[in-house]
Amino acid sequence: MTPDLPDGFLHDLALLHGPQDAAAARVLDQALRAQGLDLAWAPGQMPSGGLLDDRLAGSRWVLVLWSAESRGDPDLRERAAQARSRHALLPLRLDITGHEPDQMTPEVSLVGWGGQPTEPLFVQRVAQLLSLLRPDARPATAPEDEPAEGWRDRLLRSWKRWRDRKSTRLNSSHGYISYAVFCLKKK
Repeated sequence: MTPDLPDGFLHDLALLHGPQDAAAARVLDQALRAQGLDLAWAPGQMPSGGLLDDRLAGSRWVLVLWSAESRGDPDLRERAAQARSRHALLPLRLDITGHEPDQMTPEVSLVGWGGQPTEPLFVQRVAQLLSLLRPDARPATAPEDEPAEGWRDRLLRSWKRWRDRKSTRLNSSHGYISYAVFCLKKK
């Protein structure tokens, strides 16, 4: 397959979820597609095996819907770990028990959302998601309780800090390994 997007990815994002969260995934899928994002597959039609891995690798972002039920799914946890390792994971929490907090990975909380696409909480969270998925795009509306720049800038700063911290850690680890190899060759 050839890359469809200018940065070499085939899709803007992939949406992973458990079968019990399919209704929430469909609503989120429709909202994201309405904003012009290209998803790797439709909810409920997730490919399997190697094709799934190829689609995940070809997606710029991997959104994972976490709930109490999906938390125990080993395949979902493995795919989320793979996305985290390439700095492409964006977890979405559906309830307070759904996902163990990870200090290094920012997440968007949908706790309290009733499942309707017109609920203010959902509209607000989709705007937050868009600001993370497309930092250069301006959301149509900002949350009413904060200035237009406030919430978006805080999310972007948090996301950039996370990415920079991961990048620095990887670069410093590479430096230590290189130095160790140099010392071994010297002996």
